[in-house]
Amino acid sequence: MPLANELEPRFGRLGREYKTIVFDKEELREDPTLEWVTPGHPLFECIRVFIERDVRECHSRGAVFYDLHASSPAHLDVFSAEVRDGRANVLHKRLFVVQTDVNGRMAVKQPTIFLDLSLAPKGAEIPAGLTPPDAAALEIALHEQALRPLLEAEIGRREQETRRISEHMEISLNAVIHKVQCQFAELMGQKEAGSQEIGLDGRLRMTEDRLDELNNRLETRRAELLKERECAISNIHRFASAWVLPHPDREAPDIKPMVSDPEIERIAVEAVVAHEEALTTNEYQTAERLQDDFWLYVVFNCAANPELHVVRNPARLGWKPIVRIEHYHVGPEDILRGAEG
Repeated sequence: MPLANELEPRFGRLGREYKTIVFDKEELREDPTLEWVTPGHPLFECIRVFIERDVRECHSRGAVFYDLHASSPAHLDVFSAEVRDGRANVLHKRLFVVQTDVNGRMAVKQPTIFLDLSLAPKGAEIPAGLTPPDAAALEIALHEQALRPLLEAEIGRREQETRRISEHMEISLNAVIHKVQCQFAELMGQKEAGSQEIGLDGRLRMTEDRLDELNNRLETRRAELLKERECAISNIHRFASAWVLPHPDREAPDIKPMVSDPEIERIAVEAVVAHEEALTTNEYQTAERLQDDFWLYVVFNCAANPELHVVRNPARLGWKPIVRIEHYHVGPEDILRGAEG
């Protein structure tokens, strides 16, 4: 397989067959003969590169999504970027999304923004007059809003880390050097005193070589740490882009109540914050996973007299999936019953 041969120098040889593979390391405790496949494994990397190349043309064309809560179109551009030190070690590699609204305003978002979108059906049309943002402007916004703060934070962290490593390295290596210096001085003293001990000259040469090796190691490590303290952004790559359009069903009677209202949300958040200092993301999947450790805060009558209701383990309520927009809906009656329970 040409791809396997291409990647072999980086990730190792791809096996001819794999009987049973697992992605969770805990599975190996029950059966150590299983094949643990993770990033860096030849099979994982071959599949990753194959998929990436297979969809490259689609990435270049872009995609169209619907947003239930958007009232105007926006453009999303997905970038990856790395932070490397002076020795070319990758310290961070992350994905970033730059969102551009119809007025040209740009804001960097987390890649999780796509979790709130619905994929538009094939053939969905982009409104006339919409043009993708300027590539140079996108990179400027990415640098100013995300990459520069990331780099500054990493520089501060890296300086502390290398300083701590340098202090320990200086103490440990200098202690060893001092010990070898004492051994060398003792041997030299014996030689100068006229000792005829067999092998003395050989021991002197070995001790002197050991001193040279330790001093070279010390200087080399000092130089390496200076380079490791240097940080820079590198390998900025634009992966893909997408248009995000207002969901065509956002005004439908059964959907409209789910559309976010910024003012209502502000009032609801203020009511919840007054009850609890920290909020968590309200996701149906999270509620199912955490159950009794998950709490749902619901505020009714936000526009008039806000009423806060707290529900423990909301996954037990009568959730109804709204498949066509990939959201979940639970009725107010179920919430009130859950809050009482």
